Amino acid sequence: MPPEPEWEELETLEDYRSTPSIPHSREAEEAVLGAILIDPVEVWAAVSAIIGRDDFYIHRHQWIWDAFKTCKDFDRPIDLLTVSEVLDSQGQLAEVGGPAYLTSLLNQVPTTFNVTSYAYIVESHSIRRKLITRANTIAALAYDEAQDIEKVMTSYQQEVSKDDLIPSGFDGSVSADLAGLSLLEKITAGIPTGVLTHWPHFDHYEALGGLPIGVTFLLGDSSFGKTGLVLQLGEQVAQSGKQVDIFNFEDSNDQMVSRRVSGLAGVEPRKIRSGVLTVDEEEALAEQIREYMGRFANPSRLRFHHNERTLREIERAIRKYKSELVVIDQINQVSDRHSSNKTENMIVNATELKNIADKYGCAMVVVHAITAEESSKFFEKNAKSQKSGNAEKNPMPDINAIAWATQIKYITDCLLFLVPEVNQKLTPDELTPIIREYKIKIWIMKDRGGDRFIPTNWMYDKIMQWFTDLPPKRQKAQVPSALNGGSK
Repeated sequence: MPPEPEWEELETLEDYRSTPSIPHSREAEEAVLGAILIDPVEVWAAVSAIIGRDDFYIHRHQWIWDAFKTCKDFDRPIDLLTVSEVLDSQGQLAEVGGPAYLTSLLNQVPTTFNVTSYAYIVESHSIRRKLITRANTIAALAYDEAQDIEKVMTSYQQEVSKDDLIPSGFDGSVSADLAGLSLLEKITAGIPTGVLTHWPHFDHYEALGGLPIGVTFLLGDSSFGKTGLVLQLGEQVAQSGKQVDIFNFEDSNDQMVSRRVSGLAGVEPRKIRSGVLTVDEEEALAEQIREYMGRFANPSRLRFHHNERTLREIERAIRKYKSELVVIDQINQVSDRHSSNKTENMIVNATELKNIADKYGCAMVVVHAITAEESSKFFEKNAKSQKSGNAEKNPMPDINAIAWATQIKYITDCLLFLVPEVNQKLTPDELTPIIREYKIKIWIMKDRGGDRFIPTNWMYDKIMQWFTDLPPKRQKAQVPSALNGGSK
């Protein structure tokens, strides 16, 4: 029978040369621990989701990890002083190398930005060690000829079916009882389980009923106000006291502010870009910018992200700012590439964004621009079945008309389809040189397992980039939101 692997230091140089080294990386373990000491809040959250104390090969690193966890459990900051105190109280400070060793860990970190990569190295070596132990256990079973072969096979099956190879990091599971208690507390306290948009008609339970926790996909033709819609949505939710993070990859951060203040000041955005402004225009813009800057409380509840373009960067920002509403505008600008197929990339990225939203319990609106041909295809089936003389009414979109849309339907928790109302002028001419407002329909598919949409009616001011929700016909208009910047 081959000997069990020994996880202790080898006695002689000859032992070292004749025995395969035990899988581990001292450098990766030190880098992980050092990164936590440098940036304990964000790094701990990222790393503890990947590895746990048993993934460290070196014993003193396990003790340091335990000290980190003790600090977190007792809501104490993680730093050199607190960690040293915990280790000292356990009689382990001298054995790990004292405060000098903890300080030396800070110098072992190339960059905290790559800490998850270091954690995955630690995890991979941990799994290899577990595989070696399991292989030796199975080998011992095979060598034991005193055991009946049937018993050997039963023990073998039990060994290979163990789940101890899964990552030993943070357990995000919740028992059914705790999940039920959480829901009961929200219901009895009258707390919404989603995020209200503060468009009264849109939030009505017969329409959207608020944005669900998870992913809401917003589809629509180019240049019909999708960015304006999600910007206004973010502003309204932020003013209600929730944290909103908008990832806009096409407009810079100052262009996002310019979208709003230029319309309010009555100044063409092109004049702002060129820097050719009259004194009156400068004063009007300055007044609107100052008012805009003070609108979202302190600390700011509304943040723009232009440079975070990967899924990892998006998740990192959501974790850091504890986002309650997240806007991804647009998904085809997320830079993660999984293949040369654009549709396949979108599906994979949508799935990952759904996982992120569920993981952090936020509502996420993902914007995707469709082509004019795709838009026509969505409505083609129901348009043909429309009765003559009913041309004023938009046909309902058919979500199964395009294969990728059917896939998206099952990934997302809610699907919105934004299209201009039919039979209205959208292009300026000699009689009407500027078309400022036009009607919009936003179709809502509430049940991702279904195929039917319900329509909501809106007016969109293209100059102000402002949406106003309209009540259904034969129904009194609902009271507009009292929030500053809510529905008008």
